[in-house]
Amino acid sequence: MMLSKATRPRLSRILVLLVLAAIALMAVSCTAAPSRGWSGPLVSDNVLYVGTLQGKILALDLTTALSNEGVQLLWDPKDVVGSVGGGFTCGRVSKPMGMYGTPAVTNGRIYIGAYDGNVLWVSTDGQAVSDPKFKTGGPIIGSVVIDGDTLFVGSSDGKLYALSLDLKERWHFDTGGKIWSTPFVSSGVVYVGSADHNLYAIDTESGNEIWRFETKAAIMSSPLVANGKVYIGGCDRKFYAIQAATEDERQAASQREQGSPPEVSRDNPESVFEGAGNWFWTQALLYDGEIWVGNLDHKVYVLNAENVAEEVHDAYPTGGMVYAPPVVLPLEGLVVVGSQDGKIYAINAQTKDVAVYAIDAKTEEIVQSPDKPKNPLPPILAPLYPDSENGIVYFHAQDGTHTLYALRLSADSAEVLWSFRTDVIK
Repeated sequence: MMLSKATRPRLSRILVLLVLAAIALMAVSCTAAPSRGWSGPLVSDNVLYVGTLQGKILALDLTTALSNEGVQLLWDPKDVVGSVGGGFTCGRVSKPMGMYGTPAVTNGRIYIGAYDGNVLWVSTDGQAVSDPKFKTGGPIIGSVVIDGDTLFVGSSDGKLYALSLDLKERWHFDTGGKIWSTPFVSSGVVYVGSADHNLYAIDTESGNEIWRFETKAAIMSSPLVANGKVYIGGCDRKFYAIQAATEDERQAASQREQGSPPEVSRDNPESVFEGAGNWFWTQALLYDGEIWVGNLDHKVYVLNAENVAEEVHDAYPTGGMVYAPPVVLPLEGLVVVGSQDGKIYAINAQTKDVAVYAIDAKTEEIVQSPDKPKNPLPPILAPLYPDSENGIVYFHAQDGTHTLYALRLSADSAEVLWSFRTDVIK
């Protein structure tokens, strides 16, 4: 894994994380070094919800944040994460490690999959917290996904869980390795990748396997389903387009006896991109017939959605590994990417012109590359949240300090509307 000399000093902690991940995948040893969570923001009904490094859930009032009143908490932050072991660490640690997943909201509740292995909810008015929580057998790295009245979440214990909104288990599905990614639900099928090298398609009602697709290495990225295809990248440095499960296949799986083997397999992908230089860690974006996907080789690839073996445009280089999924601001025609280098890349989806914005962490002034701020932002690792109507991207820059930013983007400019330190919340 190659890093530039400029990037290497700032990213030592991330390199440790990747080393730990590689060790976990090879199952040859383990370490007790602490991990750092990076929760992405979610906006619902003018409230921004986000998890903190200290294991709290925050609710920020966006109606005041976008006015002269400034950023205000709607209610006292809620402690939701306890001490943990396993996952990125071995043994137990004495203080909260926060969460990696983005919260999900439905029916007046905020649902969280936490690094301590628990799934829980907090009421959107901040008055109640689920008791008891639902305990999985390992740290949760991905996000909870809500489909109707069911929650889906993967755990480092290798299981995909289907839970009711009251956190009662409906079923679980065992894979052969850790699940660090976020499931994707489409047309009654939940898709999830595992460190056992397989992508699984599972019937949402019965929990029966429909089919599996095997790659040459662990799958840590999250799938995207569109156009009758499942798009996913692996740690084998390949990005795949695979035929999605059909309704006939799903119905056959739902009627099969529990525990009986699937009758369908996916032995071959529809198309494969093999030009990446490192692992795919994040979910892809489909926009205007093109697949946009980041890679740990510091690049963002633009592929033909019909045949991902074809690059639509030369890959966009960034100054760091790309963990966060690209997002789109359709009114501005921009695909927006956050990178481990702490910069925001705004790419015109039609012309493919790119503007690179660097924010000064102290003054919040914005400069465009190749200029550099005196106080560059820490890495952007968590998923971004796009407010398409207002042309705003919310993102969480995380390292020694964890700060939320609201960044307004247009075709040729960027403006920081506000920022909020999450690491100082006690």
